[in-house]
Amino acid sequence: MSKIVYTLIALMVVVFFNACSTLHAGMTPNQKSFVAEDAYIMYALRAEELKDSKSALHFFDILYKKSGKKEYLYRALSHQIALKEYHKVLQRIKEATQGSLEDLELIRFKAIALYQLKKYKLALKEFAFIYGKTYDEKILDKMSVILFVNLHQQAQAIAKLETHSRIRGCSELICKRLIGLYASAQNLDGILSTYLRMYEKKNDEAIAKKIIEIYGYQKAYQPMIAFLEKYKIEPETLLELYSVTKNYTKAYKLAAKLYKKSGNINYLGQSAVFEYESADKKSDAKVLQNVVQKLETVVSKEQNPLYENYLGYVLIDHEIDVKKGMQHIENVLRVKPDSAYYLDSLAWGYYKLDQCQQAKKIIDRVVTLKGGDDPEVLKHVKMINQCIKGKN
Repeated sequence: MSKIVYTLIALMVVVFFNACSTLHAGMTPNQKSFVAEDAYIMYALRAEELKDSKSALHFFDILYKKSGKKEYLYRALSHQIALKEYHKVLQRIKEATQGSLEDLELIRFKAIALYQLKKYKLALKEFAFIYGKTYDEKILDKMSVILFVNLHQQAQAIAKLETHSRIRGCSELICKRLIGLYASAQNLDGILSTYLRMYEKKNDEAIAKKIIEIYGYQKAYQPMIAFLEKYKIEPETLLELYSVTKNYTKAYKLAAKLYKKSGNINYLGQSAVFEYESADKKSDAKVLQNVVQKLETVVSKEQNPLYENYLGYVLIDHEIDVKKGMQHIENVLRVKPDSAYYLDSLAWGYYKLDQCQQAKKIIDRVVTLKGGDDPEVLKHVKMINQCIKGKN
């Protein structure tokens, strides 16, 4: 054997003994129990290196019998587990403890063996004993799987994890297990609650997206808005939510802020629309001036039917410049000639010019199209019809 290999083995021996916490009575970590102890340790470690569990078990067996050190028993049991000798594991533990079992490491081996033998209730009992002494979340995780999967006690499995997470914190292991169990139970609220706790602890973008997805699926817009506002994330999504919930004041301020930050002309257009929609008095001269200037800037830099139609409608509805407004509407109709909203704006322009017959001809077509039942459209239909009756 080369000098390098001997050196490595010597180091492994030192590490092995330093890692051991329970020693045979009256012995120090490096004290030999019998003459050939070091040699057997090298044989056992070499067997482990070669992944030869059978040989490693044999050597650790000898080491334990000759020294009585628990560390060798633990290593022997781990290899016996690897060899799937579960009944022998239980028998060995019984012999080693003479029926009085208080060693938590031995109880853990016993629980693993019982689980592999599909004695789930007995395994759960042993794991529960360890958890009661240590509050080890890995042990709790095993318990939750046994309860949920093997004993079909879903509510109890989740309750144990929730209790631990509330008292001792929701670590990544516990939170992920909770999410998995809630998903299996199709409990969307439970998944959301757990993700929220995870995000509060660790502001992870992937977790935030999951939270947003769930809120979106539930159409829980106000809680989603509160979440995004609290953590100051996903401003584009927040802007969309302000629009959906008709919170135009906040939408206007956020769009203006995003435009200032990014220079994206689309945000300028949105800030104009939301400024107009949020105004208490839409005919206010200053509001109209701001809105028209912004929309004209947007339209001059980028062909956007949405904003050009909006500009045209504002110019028509407030009689700022009806003919100019209608020119903008004609422009967008070249792009979308069958749009109910754009045709409605054009009909409204003819109405404002007192050309009611032409307005009616267009509005009668509008009501047959998708969007023709919009309240604003129906209002225009009524007023155009009244105009026709008045002239008759």
